[in-house]
Amino acid sequence: MLSHDTIHVLVGRLADEALYEPASTLIVIHSGPAPDADSPSTYAMQVQTAPMGDLSAWQTGVPGLLTDLRDAIVTKTPQPPLDHLAAAVTDPAHGLELTAIGVHYTDITAMGHDVVPIERIDAVDIDGRVYQVVRIDGGHPWIAVDNAPDPNDIPATQPALAAILAAA
Repeated sequence: MLSHDTIHVLVGRLADEALYEPASTLIVIHSGPAPDADSPSTYAMQVQTAPMGDLSAWQTGVPGLLTDLRDAIVTKTPQPPLDHLAAAVTDPAHGLELTAIGVHYTDITAMGHDVVPIERIDAVDIDGRVYQVVRIDGGHPWIAVDNAPDPNDIPATQPALAAILAAA
């Protein structure tokens, strides 16, 4: 089970991704005891991003890409353009363990009578927690962490992200 401090750092890292990284990226987060620390209680967290490329190749959008990525990881036969995404998930980062996986993409939302573009990050951690980061018009990110997600009120990407974590 992830500690409160780990969750806090994870939220900060996701907010940083929303502010400073381009959309259309897979976000892979590893954590664990720092390999070069003097104390075994010192933990490290590493965020790795991998560009997802042109999402128009997937008729089912981001959830479809994530489902195909999970299938490629399970069958151990990733082909381009999924091969570098699968490597980002399955290659351990300096002996750290996979802690969370997310996806940063553009979307639209209704605001009053208008439809506006937004940036989203949806992520899932190893405890099943769902993280949502939304950024509208370059503003500050809005962040929600759901410790017990309602299956009827989750992002469309959540089932595939959880499946990727389980497969890795």
